[in-house]
Amino acid sequence: MKIGQTSSLLAAYQAGQKPPVDAKKAKSTETAPTRNANAVEISDEAREKSEALESARELRQHMPDLSGPREEKIQEVKARIEDGHYGNLEVRRNIASLLISIYGSQSRG
Repeated sequence: MKIGQTSSLLAAYQAGQKPPVDAKKAKSTETAPTRNANAVEISDEAREKSEALESARELRQHMPDLSGPREEKIQEVKARIEDGHYGNLEVRRNIASLLISIYGSQSRG
């Protein structure tokens, strides 16, 4: 670039136009594919992952918050274990009956 061309470049910039191009450079840029410098391409895999993440977020919004009651229940059970509540014969029988009703009596074989 010659120093004399700076004024035309500055004028073109201020006017929002493309600056003048040398004939040699024009040929090389005409054959090269033009790309928008601000373009972004997103792969199919990225789109699928984005959709899955969005679906998971939507499902999470509809789920109840179990963190509070669950922690309280855990602390309650720990206290009962320390107090020996589950060592009581009647409590153990009740637990056994409950487990049998849930899982049924399965014979070992």
